Amino acid sequence: MDNILLNPLNKKILIMVVVVFFVGIFTTGFRNSPATHQKVYMYEDKKQNLERAFDDKPLDYTSPLDIEFLPLGEVEEELQKREYTKLYVKADSNFDQKVKNIENYMGRRNAPLKDEAYYIVMIANKYEIDYRLVPAISIIESSGGLKLYRQYNAWGWGGANGFTFENWEHSIYVVSRGLGGYYSMGLDTPRKMAPRYNPHTPNEWGAKVEMVMNQIGPAL
Repeated sequence: MDNILLNPLNKKILIMVVVVFFVGIFTTGFRNSPATHQKVYMYEDKKQNLERAFDDKPLDYTSPLDIEFLPLGEVEEELQKREYTKLYVKADSNFDQKVKNIENYMGRRNAPLKDEAYYIVMIANKYEIDYRLVPAISIIESSGGLKLYRQYNAWGWGGANGFTFENWEHSIYVVSRGLGGYYSMGLDTPRKMAPRYNPHTPNEWGAKVEMVMNQIGPAL
């Protein structure tokens, strides 16, 4: 027996058997552990909650998606879009008219931001700013996105250094949120915000932005 155990090949086989045995025990214990079951239950519960969140359907900011097979990041994005649609689109009885006013005006100017009218109004509602403000400033600063000095920056946002953005939705969101900050300080008209937004020619800038806002349409 000792000779058998001393044989190098047999030693290796014995060691492999022991390793496999303990690995099997460890794996079985892990699969049956409370922590593992908790993760499974949390996943199933989260999945059911997501399914319940979509029961009321169809808040169709985008075409319907089967979220069960989407990555978590895309699920969160879709849920956010539907929440925004409910809070900032469907709750505004004038939403469609606001979008049409922007589209008509920007269309006459061949402005690229015409195609972003829906998103402009939705985010304006989110930050409780005049729906005409973002498109009006863009007209003064870049002819509505025709003449950009920074990527997707149609508002001169950031001054001389300037900001660059990933896309139009990114820039509209950031600029609208910033203008919401102006409103929170009581600077809720172009003339009031002009000394901070454009300190070089505040009176001229404020008057031009207000003129464009009036051309877009009523405040609604």
